[in-house]
Amino acid sequence: LRGTLAYYRADFDLSREDWRAATQIILSYARPGDGILFHSAQARMPFEYYSEQQPARRQMRVIFPDYGRENKLSYLDFLANTKNAPLDAIPADYLRVWLVLAHNRLKDGEPDPTTAEVERFLADNYVLARERDFEGNLQVRLYIERQPPRS
Repeated sequence: LRGTLAYYRADFDLSREDWRAATQIILSYARPGDGILFHSAQARMPFEYYSEQQPARRQMRVIFPDYGRENKLSYLDFLANTKNAPLDAIPADYLRVWLVLAHNRLKDGEPDPTTAEVERFLADNYVLARERDFEGNLQVRLYIERQPPRS
């Protein structure tokens, strides 16, 4: 009986991801028209859970995964692969992009190749304005449009 109690008292996850805090930071700094890009399709689900009733959430557009209509979740969103994200279309539609990174590390702790590709694309087209790490190897980054040089 003691063994069973000890088993159920322990946390089953290796580490907790602090989606509540990550979502709160995003919504605190979000502006109307911001886009949000999730590296992991499954990462969209806890974000939607914690942001569901927040007015700032309705002002943001999901860039990826977004197979539903009107920013609503679809079963296809669960199956999405970031390799298929429409990166080239982002700069024409968004002045600010939130990148949410979760479940993107290889066994050696380094980011996976898709993360590197997305980060490279965003760095080529935007300026990294804000970044924050959260418990559970969860990262949030805000990229903003590059300002043209003043003449």
